Amino acid sequence: MAAVSVFRAHAAHFVVFGLPVAVLVASVGWQELRARRPAAPPRPAEPAPEPGSIALHTAAWGLVLAALVHAIVIPEHFREYVLYGVFFSALAAVQLACAWWIARRPQRRFVRAVAISSACVVGLWIVSRTTGLPIGPTPWRPEGFGAADEISSAAEALTVWGCWMALHPHSARREVSRSSSVVAR
Repeated sequence: MAAVSVFRAHAAHFVVFGLPVAVLVASVGWQELRARRPAAPPRPAEPAPEPGSIALHTAAWGLVLAALVHAIVIPEHFREYVLYGVFFSALAAVQLACAWWIARRPQRRFVRAVAISSACVVGLWIVSRTTGLPIGPTPWRPEGFGAADEISSAAEALTVWGCWMALHPHSARREVSRSSSVVAR
């Protein structure tokens, strides 16, 4: 009982001094444990995606198509809500830049980031059509479907697929060789 009242009286001291000290002790202990563990053998570097591959060109053209659709609807989104217009303007510009970069100088991390961000844009579109967004003129009210929405989301999905195929060319070749060996039998 006395310990509880002491803790209540000094709770601010515990938060200000005790938690940082506990975090510091835990991080030093973690570093010590990691230093004593034997080092893992280095992983072989994964090859960069081949510039000019069909998969990367597919991803780049998907980005260009999505950027074109987003650019077309910019004025409509500015009239609806300024932040939507700004978002679509930035999205179209970034997608065009990414398309150029993927087609010219592909790097694994960048291709992976493009795939993830394109999937996130599709996810944002799904949320805006099912539950609605928490911001805007009508928060939490789903928007209607339109042809432009579906075309841009399909282009985004095509981008994700192209990036995936560029990042995992061996799995694609295995699938092709499996299907050709099944047909040969």
